This record gives sequence, C-alpha cells and structure tokens, in this order.
Amino acid sequence: MRKLTTATVNMILALGVSCILVGLLFFVKMDIDGIVELQTWPLIMTVSGAVVFYLSLTVFKLPFLFFAGIFNVLTGTLFLFVTSRKLKYGIPELWPASIEIAALCLLFTGFAKEKKIKTAFGVPSLSLAVMGALFLLFSLDIIKTPFSVFISYWWPLFLAGLGALVVVIFLLQQNPVTDSHFPYEKDESDKEADTIGEIEKLSDGTVYERKTQVKNK
Repeated sequence: MRKLTTATVNMILALGVSCILVGLLFFVKMDIDGIVELQTWPLIMTVSGAVVFYLSLTVFKLPFLFFAGIFNVLTGTLFLFVTSRKLKYGIPELWPASIEIAALCLLFTGFAKEKKIKTAFGVPSLSLAVMGALFLLFSLDIIKTPFSVFISYWWPLFLAGLGALVVVIFLLQQNPVTDSHFPYEKDESDKEADTIGEIEKLSDGTVYERKTQVKNK
C-alpha cells in the first residue's frame, strides 16, 4: 500500500474533525420537542477549539495548542449541553466540571507528547482533578456546608498537606540511589547540555595534542 502524502493525511484529519464537530452540534441542536437554539459563546468556543486542535496537529505542533484545542472543544460542548437544557443542572452547578476536563486534557496532552504518562503532567492533572471534584461536591450541594465556612475551618489541613507533598518531593530529589528527577524527569535540554559538555572536553583534548605536536617539531 502506497504511503499517503502529507496533504492527503491533513485532509483526512480535517474531515474527521469536521464530522465530530458537526455530529456534536446537531446532537445538541436536535431535541424531541423540536430544534433547540444554540447559545453563541459555547458554539464559538467549540468551533475555535476544533480549529486550534487541527492546527496543533498539522502546522504548529505545540503541546499548549493541542491542550487548548481539546479543552475548548470538550468544555464548549459541555456548556452547549448545559445552555440547551439537556442536562439537569446549570452553569452555576457544573462549572467545576471544566476543571475536571482540564485535568483530563492535560494528562492526554502529556501522553500524546511523551507516549507515556509522566509525572510532569500527571501531578498537575491529579491536583486539578482533586480540586474540581472538591468544587463539584459543593456546587451540586452534596456537601451542604458553605464553601467559605468549610475553607475557613479546614484550611490548616490543606496547608499541612501541601507542605507534606513538598517535603516528599524534596526527599525524592535528594535520593542518590534512584537518581530520581521527580516530579520532572531528565528532558531533552539536559541531554543536550551533556552532549555539549562532552564535545567541549573532546575539543580541549584535541587542542592540547596539537600544541604538543607543535612543540615536538
């Protein structure tokens, strides 16, 4: 089978993204009782996210644009469902779900970039997921206590937990046995610096040998 050209692959990607976008929009727009009018701002958010997602895969290939694209598509779609009243709750109750979407998109971006789940993306994703879940418990009235009252009473424990996390990271960094780089593993810039250092050493050795040969002559 002959390999497809870049232009053909990009056209296939554009067709796939367009089908997903159109399918989602029509699913939100159609209702049992008739056609639902879509709100403008989540529609713009969804469409712009699809465009950014396509550009991040074909032109710019930047992880930030990849994250922004899928985040806008998923969040815009969520708010399209909310504003079209297909869900039981409204924006005041479901806005923390956007934080959960951000956590999922960040984790997926890291996996797409590194082909594995790395702690540099996993730790922030987990933090966002916990934060979003906590906010959802209050916005959905699962926890009846007002959020301001809850924070004013429990904030010392959150501070202690943050301190414990920092101490654990410090101890892992100081471990000489595992040579751990947690939460950030050795990246390409570190490898590049090691290579430059070796080249400099080789260059110094070469210059010294040439000087020795000149003196012998």
